Amino acid sequence: MGYNVNEGIQKSLIFVYGILKRGQSLDLEKRGHKFIGPGAIEGATLRPIGGGVGLLFDEDTGYIAYGEVFEIPDAIWPWLDFIEDNGRSYTRKQVEVSMLNGMAPKLCWVYEHTYPNMAYADPIPSGCFPLVEDEPIARWPIEDYEFDVGGEG
Repeated sequence: MGYNVNEGIQKSLIFVYGILKRGQSLDLEKRGHKFIGPGAIEGATLRPIGGGVGLLFDEDTGYIAYGEVFEIPDAIWPWLDFIEDNGRSYTRKQVEVSMLNGMAPKLCWVYEHTYPNMAYADPIPSGCFPLVEDEPIARWPIEDYEFDVGGEG
């Protein structure tokens, strides 16, 4: 009889859009967490904050914030809440994320920037971070995914 070291570990999904994305300074995948796929949140904006980014929910549903979804063990919430200054700079909440790899929408945790009395810059028009010149939306290896965009194939 084998022993599964992951048995009984509680897991959650998290939508990340800044330093926790693949290739960024606190890349969750490099820390051993499972990348589920690229995702998007309608009615959310990404706004520059210093050298980073914050997500804000906006009443104008024309905005979309793009990021990545990971499966993480619940045991890392204290670390994430610490680095995100949960309850002051950011507030963790659950939202529905549209998956851009053909999967059904997922209920994910996300950190919304909620620093008191913050004067925000204009939204990042592409909805993506980090900003890359002449690359309006993709922040993940898009060629890894097959999209059904309709039409003749």
